[in-house]
Parts: sequence; structure tokens; C-alpha cells
Amino acid sequence: MAAGVVSWESGPVIASMSRKAKPPYRKIVGVGATAMIVAHNHPSGALYPSENDKRTTKKLVSAAKTLDLTVLDHLIVTRSGYFSFSDQGLM
Repeated sequence: MAAGVVSWESGPVIASMSRKAKPPYRKIVGVGATAMIVAHNHPSGALYPSENDKRTTKKLVSAAKTLDLTVLDHLIVTRSGYFSFSDQGLM
């Protein structure tokens, strides 16, 4: 099985994810993927998820299920490390 990267959105998203920032499910399904990992950065350096991050993860997982996709993890990356929703039992 080949792994690939599908770009979602780049650039700053201030305060909360914009309504336009919808995952590219069509591209993901189109390449035959059955699972995905979501990642974003926190330029502020905050290593832990905000309440919005937690809500967004639940929405992503729910929407992916309707397409028979599995969200394996949601990663938050900072200069000092990363936070894994999966490692913390938040998936």
C-alpha cells in the first residue's frame, strides 16, 4: 500500500478553523485511501489541544466514518514537540 500526502489548507487560520477549511475527502477517497492522519501546527508553541481542536477532531472522525475512512490520529506540532490525540486516547 502506498502512502501519500494530500494538502488540506495552508497559512494562518486565526481563532478557529474557517468554514472554507473542509478536509479534502474527495481527494482522499479518490486516491483509494482507507485511513488518514490529520496534522496542524501551533505557532504559539502551545503543545496541548484547545477545545476547538477537540471539537474539530470529533467532527473529522464523524465525517470520515460516513465515507468508510478511519482517522488514525490528529497531531499538533510545535517547535518543542508534538501532541498525539491517539496516544492520549482522544480519538
